[in-house]
Amino acid sequence: VIPGNPSIVHHVLIYEDTTGVSTTKDAQTPEPGYLNFGGIGVASAKLIGAWVPGSKPQFYPPNIGVKLHKNAKVVMQIHYPAGSLSKKDSTTLRLRFSNSPLREISLAPILRYANSGNGGLLNGPLSIEADEVKTFYNQYTLANNYPKISLVLTAPHMHLIGRSIMAFAVTPTNDTIPIVKIPEWDFRWQMSYYFQKPVVIPPGTKLFGKATYDNTATNPFQPNNPPKKVTAGEATTDEMFLVYFGYMLYQNGDEDMV
Repeated sequence: VIPGNPSIVHHVLIYEDTTGVSTTKDAQTPEPGYLNFGGIGVASAKLIGAWVPGSKPQFYPPNIGVKLHKNAKVVMQIHYPAGSLSKKDSTTLRLRFSNSPLREISLAPILRYANSGNGGLLNGPLSIEADEVKTFYNQYTLANNYPKISLVLTAPHMHLIGRSIMAFAVTPTNDTIPIVKIPEWDFRWQMSYYFQKPVVIPPGTKLFGKATYDNTATNPFQPNNPPKKVTAGEATTDEMFLVYFGYMLYQNGDEDMV
């Protein structure tokens, strides 16, 4: 994803829609595209890529790629901040196609700030009072009947009052697998972090996330003066707690793939 007007492009999410719902929504408005807050308004849409501040072009390891289905629509959702209504933007998406079959990689925010459910917060809801420093935890359990998976990359996400974020896994044999740790979060530099080699996660493993938020005046990224209560939401001045993963079904030898 290449932002056309970096002064107003907040972030970009790329989805695949195999239902045609996005086309219907587009046809209901005279201008190109359509408005939708939080996703593209298609429940089954699959995330296939993203751009956030600090991102670099995303290239997967050899013989690995994102699958696009025949006749599917690629939908680019662009978030613009308040005050950008009269400005122009020509953000572009560049795809590189393969001439040979690839292993399929999937992208998903496995650890989330939902109040319940697998992957959701253990101590939600995500709400931080003014002048409060608070830590939240989430957990996802890989079912015992699910295949072994190989993690290729991870991408944590939070907003301005987030100060640190980490994720790790605990296997059924109580081995702890470190995944990512960012002790000084900076919203301006959000990246996808590739593991040097895929991290193999067996069935029954628990994935844990931990994120700390500083809603005091001493936080250098504090958006409110004076600080005020911050809750979960889409705006930059709201908060999120997400850890995205890029993963594949395990194949023999993944542990040694560079």
